Amino acid sequence: MANRADRDLNVVRPDTASPAPVLARRTNALPRLLKFPLLCILSLTLSAGLYTLAEEWTGGELAAVSKKMTEPWQVGVVFGWRLLEIGVSWWGGLDYLDLISLTLLSHFPYLHLLNTFFLVSPTTVLITLAIDVVSLAVPLRLLRATLPAHNPRASKRIVPDRDIIHDSSIGFLTTLFPTAIISLLLYVAERTFLPTFAVQNFADIPSVAAAHGATLPSLLTSLIPAGWAAREFLFMPSSGATPSPVRNLPTEPQPFNPAMATLSDTIWYNLGLANPSPRVRILAKRTGLLSAVVFANTAIKVWTVEGAETVGVLGWAGLWTVVQLVLGSAFAWLGAV
Repeated sequence: MANRADRDLNVVRPDTASPAPVLARRTNALPRLLKFPLLCILSLTLSAGLYTLAEEWTGGELAAVSKKMTEPWQVGVVFGWRLLEIGVSWWGGLDYLDLISLTLLSHFPYLHLLNTFFLVSPTTVLITLAIDVVSLAVPLRLLRATLPAHNPRASKRIVPDRDIIHDSSIGFLTTLFPTAIISLLLYVAERTFLPTFAVQNFADIPSVAAAHGATLPSLLTSLIPAGWAAREFLFMPSSGATPSPVRNLPTEPQPFNPAMATLSDTIWYNLGLANPSPRVRILAKRTGLLSAVVFANTAIKVWTVEGAETVGVLGWAGLWTVVQLVLGSAFAWLGAV
């Protein structure tokens, strides 16, 4: 029987995962402690190679708006975060679709800042995002199988609501739902305080015209990948959570016993969520993980931008963290109606 940590985050387990690629099946013979170093080597090597090849098309735009990393500790922060980012995916039990989604959501805030306020071209932004996604997700796909909730052929014993969460119309609506939320929040921010905040906390902003000129339809169109990512990372695993085997029995909630409760039980109780369902547990934990990664990645990436002040770094990261918390709350509401 899987432990509670696995159930709460809905991680990949050998007894529930979908078939892995041929290379993944072959690497199963490797000791677990060797797989993570291999994942790091593959990811970092792929990233370095792709960025070198892409230099011809990006034209040095990223370098033009980035700080010169001359101190060893500066390089250490960026490199250390990259390793931690890989570690979160591996030790957190995520699959490659989770990592694609997490990368899209956590790297978008930084790239949106560059495109909207520093006028970095869409081509450079898309190439940068594609390299980050590929270099993180492809090695994980080769070394690990897919979550049951992401597998349309998973057993209904493992994913009872498989047909619902993989239905095309449900998929369209649950992608449009977070897309609309992100678009509306960003539209309001860019129409009110965000341009002023950027000018005050980032030196040498070339223009704020793109922020002022943003329209809701254009944001909705451009943010569809982010909506899909939110669906894949939050909605799919939580809605595909395996209910209790006795879910159809008329049972009464067990009273909270502080003497017998685990730390997790105590936290849920203090949040007013005693005896939460598997869906709520997974959604809450994934929302927390997503928010933490978005804040950390955005803060570190924005910190590397030339002229970024501390308030700007923390404020920009905090804004997008709030967006993730709103998305998690929205999916919780959607599951309750």
